[in-house]
Amino acid sequence: MVEEKCPCPDLEVPLDDGIFVLSKTAQLWKYFPQTHDFELLGPADCGLAPSTFSMGVDREGFAWVQYSDMKLRKIDVTDTTQCSDPGFTPLQNGIENFGMAFVSNSADDKCDRIYGNHYNGVANGDMVSEFFSVDPETLAVVPHGLSDYGLAEVTGTGDGRAFLFAGPDPSVLVEVDKATGATIEVTPLPGVKTGGGFAFAFFGGDFYFFTDKESDSTSEVTHLDYDDSDGNGVQDLKVVVEDAPLRIVGAGVSTCAPLIPQ
Repeated sequence: MVEEKCPCPDLEVPLDDGIFVLSKTAQLWKYFPQTHDFELLGPADCGLAPSTFSMGVDREGFAWVQYSDMKLRKIDVTDTTQCSDPGFTPLQNGIENFGMAFVSNSADDKCDRIYGNHYNGVANGDMVSEFFSVDPETLAVVPHGLSDYGLAEVTGTGDGRAFLFAGPDPSVLVEVDKATGATIEVTPLPGVKTGGGFAFAFFGGDFYFFTDKESDSTSEVTHLDYDDSDGNGVQDLKVVVEDAPLRIVGAGVSTCAPLIPQ
């Protein structure tokens, strides 16, 4: 029997039943797509100023939280008081804050790594922002190419696909070639405004967008039926939560999360 590479652990806080979300004030929560409930897991207490920018969650149960000052910390999702410095050096290749997510290597190779898109203030254009990965051993930035969006978050899937949620308005969902950052497909998101903070994640075949369009410190949740699971021939876009109990700036789904509806 061949030993499985990068297996998903059985944790007290499961990696496959919801989306981890991060508040601007460095609190880690979990959102459950089936019920639209939120659960507070605890503060991301890393001894840093509580202002966060983005987040990704790996297959081992760690939330990698990026702070506004560009520092990166690893937080145990089962005990948020357990925080460590993984050794990532900010400002590599001149990259400041960036959208980030863990993406599996392929449908057959579930091992994952961080992919990032430089948040450089240029909304969109031809090859305007650095798209890269982070070497899982050395934590060195590995350039892949340039994306067409410089105000974007990143999410990934367990079968190796990478997507951007790009704003500000009108916002779009963009599948990118993770080897180059080039655009593969653009899906318009009419009515979805990024506002005072935004993030997104893929779960069970669909996308969930977290936006503070009113800049009132409470996020909305919008669901995109990306796989048309109801069979009506339309990728329905619907607000499913009007006022979340937090302003969400990061969302992370482990690549252990399901690819199809559960």
